[in-house]
Amino acid sequence: MLQQVVKEGFRLVYEKNFLIGGFWTHGRVGGTSGHSFDLMALDSNAVIGRSGSLLPHFTPFPSSDFRGVNLFSQNLLETEDMSNPYVFPPFGLVGPVLEFFYSFQIPLTIVVPELFDNDVSFLFFQRLPRVPKLFTPSVACPKCSYANDELFRFCQQCGYVRKDVQEHGTGGPSKKLEVDKSKISERLAQLSQHRGSLRYVKQKTALGCEFVNFLSHLATPKMLASALPEDVTAFLVWKDRGGKRRVHLPECLHLFSQNASTSFCGCPKRLAFGTVDALIGKLRAIFAEHGRGTEWQSILNFGNPAADRSVKRYLVDVREEQLKARVVPRQADPIFQGDLVILARHIHFKMLHCATLTPSQIYIFARDQAMFKVLFFAGDRAAD
Repeated sequence: MLQQVVKEGFRLVYEKNFLIGGFWTHGRVGGTSGHSFDLMALDSNAVIGRSGSLLPHFTPFPSSDFRGVNLFSQNLLETEDMSNPYVFPPFGLVGPVLEFFYSFQIPLTIVVPELFDNDVSFLFFQRLPRVPKLFTPSVACPKCSYANDELFRFCQQCGYVRKDVQEHGTGGPSKKLEVDKSKISERLAQLSQHRGSLRYVKQKTALGCEFVNFLSHLATPKMLASALPEDVTAFLVWKDRGGKRRVHLPECLHLFSQNASTSFCGCPKRLAFGTVDALIGKLRAIFAEHGRGTEWQSILNFGNPAADRSVKRYLVDVREEQLKARVVPRQADPIFQGDLVILARHIHFKMLHCATLTPSQIYIFARDQAMFKVLFFAGDRAAD
């Protein structure tokens, strides 16, 4: 047994029992003029109108008499013969069909199973944004071995009630513990304050604020929770405006000069690829702190966008561009033995001929001279 649901002015009107003895009683539905369009049909089972010919209809694939393919891809406001449409959808598509028509404000006749009990209002839910559903670990029910969610309380198959830890017992009385939440909060605040005073943390916080501000000024404003890899790449390109490393074009006259990186010309200035690498690392840490994980899941389109392959490819392209333009990382000038002799003589002269030196300053000069000589002859750098 089926029922008819006529949506007139978006007021649901029901008329039951229009299938009598398995035969379609067409006069019971469609009004005096009959239906004007069959929304989901094939050429072989489309409804015949009052005129005796097939109604215009949408099909799942192109055919000889179709008006269009796929109901959900059509703009019904631009489609003719939508004065009194009819649809007999699969039962699983009753909700999507009603929601689709609700967006166009078009009355229709829809056939639904009687199991809805004359109430399909539950199909019109509040519109909410879709979010990706991540994988949840499963555990086996000890009674039927059905795979339930890890934090299940009742088995979905046999109804087994999961026991609490206290019900199993520990074999002895539990000790009374004193928990001072104020001291715990004070200690955590102290560590947080110390962490926030570090130079790297300050740079990362400033970069995070700048990135959030950049996302809010896009054509489609976004937040950290909705940022994508292309947004990270666009931010890195936008940051190039503050670069100080001149990247010479192939036709530039200063390309092969000795001071190619500092020569004055019209070539653009870019961020050094080492700086770009550091920015990507800080952005990955920022996303990880905001719950975006450490890796980008391209299948789910979710995760840490700064870890996507497109961002890594951008870094590789920047590095190759700057190496081809003869841009190399800056390094400290080496100190040779002649430089060390001049430096040691200068310190020795200060210690012997400067009468205004305090004992502390004399100690500092002697310490520096010894350190320079030891580091030079040991072959190690001060940062090793």
